[in-house]
Amino acid sequence: MQHALAGLAAIMLLGAAQGGGDVSVLTLRSADRIIDRAFMTELAGDFEGARAALRERIKQASLPEEEPGRLKLVGWMRGLNARAEAYARLGRTVQGYAQAFETLRGQGSERSELLWQRAVRDVPELQGEFEKLARVHLRMERVVGLARSDSGWSAHLAQRLHQYGVEAAPSDAPSRYEVRVYLDAADAAELMGRTRVTVESSYVLRTVQAHALEQDERVVGTFSKRRAVTRPTEDAARRFGVRRVMDDLGWALVHQIREDVLRDLAAP
Repeated sequence: MQHALAGLAAIMLLGAAQGGGDVSVLTLRSADRIIDRAFMTELAGDFEGARAALRERIKQASLPEEEPGRLKLVGWMRGLNARAEAYARLGRTVQGYAQAFETLRGQGSERSELLWQRAVRDVPELQGEFEKLARVHLRMERVVGLARSDSGWSAHLAQRLHQYGVEAAPSDAPSRYEVRVYLDAADAAELMGRTRVTVESSYVLRTVQAHALEQDERVVGTFSKRRAVTRPTEDAARRFGVRRVMDDLGWALVHQIREDVLRDLAAP
C-alpha cells in the first residue's frame, strides 16, 4: 500500500510540474505548492519521485521573473537530499530525524509538524522524552505600545505552545528553557479611514543552567517577525497583529525546542 501511495504521489507531482505542456509562470506561491507536493511524495517514501518532479520544474523555469521561485525549489532540493542522506546513514532513528529536522528551519509550521509526527511514529519513545524536557519560562523583556498589565499575549503564546506539547512553566517551577520576548506594537498610521499597525517581535531562547542536563547556559535559537495589519480601529489592528505575531513566535519556539531535544537525545 505504501509503495502504491508513493507511486501515485509521484505521478501527481510530476503531472503538476509538467502541467501537460502548458506550464504557468513559476512564482513563489506556486513554488510553495510544488514543494508541498514534493514533501508529501517524500513522506510516502519516494525520494526519487520527488526529485524527478522538482528537477523538471527547475529546468522549465527560464524566465527572469521565475528566478526567485526557481531558487526556492533548488533550496528545497538541497534539504531533500540532506534528509535522504541522513536516513540512508542513520535510518529512521532519533539520530536520523535529528539531522533531518534541522533541514526544515524556516520551512513552515505545517512541514515541521508533518516531519515531527513521522518521527514520533517511527520512534515511539520520542514523545515521552520530549514531554519531560519541553518546559519553558516565558519572560517579557520589553513591551512597547501595549499596557504592561496586558498579559493576554503570554496566555496566547502559552496556549499555542501547549497545543504542541511545550509547557509554559511557572517562574518558580523547574524548566530546561527560558525565552525572552521583545514586543513593539507602537507604530500606527491612518490610511483612508482605517489604521495600520506594525508589530515587531523577537525572542532569544536559552537553556537554564540550573537544569540537571545543562552545564552552562547556552543560546538555543533566536527569531524575529514583523507584521503590518490594517483594521477599522487602531485597537483592533494592534490586537490582531500581536496575536498573529505570537502565533509566528509560538511555531518557531516549538520547532527550535523540538530540534534541540532531538539533538540532545541523539547525542552519544
